[in-house]
Amino acid sequence: MLLRRFARPLFASSFVQQGVDAVRNPAAHVEVARGALERVTASVPRGKVPALDRYREPTPGQLTTLVRVHGAATALAGLAFALGRAPRTSALLLAALTAPLAAADLPAKKGAHVGSPDAARERRAHLLRTLSATGGALLAAADYAGRPGVSWRLARFRDDHAHVPAAIAAKVPGRD
Repeated sequence: MLLRRFARPLFASSFVQQGVDAVRNPAAHVEVARGALERVTASVPRGKVPALDRYREPTPGQLTTLVRVHGAATALAGLAFALGRAPRTSALLLAALTAPLAAADLPAKKGAHVGSPDAARERRAHLLRTLSATGGALLAAADYAGRPGVSWRLARFRDDHAHVPAAIAAKVPGRD
């Protein structure tokens, strides 16, 4: 459909831009990631999740690498979606990749220092944009574009070939 040819690249453009920006200029993204990680580690007591204890205080290099890898994955998934390559899979991947971004923008607990009211308002607006993008990506992942999904194709194949083993067994020489 012609609409999808225009809508997919338009929708994917923000993901590609954000991903490329994270790869090229990771410093601002690293600070957001550090803040999100600090909020997560503060809410989970030490020893409760041993795997998390190793990452409580990552080095700046580790966070930069993580931000760049996440940005590259986001840009590639956005590009694949824009080009119509595995659109449902790439849309689902985009939705999964935006989940950490939404978590990073969650409001702080009551009484916690959040900065100026303008900063809190911007953070709330960014959270809503991220959640909207996640919802759009989930809708795109559910768009079959007139083609059946893998589960339907598999069920149809099984139905169409359910009688084959009996027919083959009937034609085997030496069997009565």
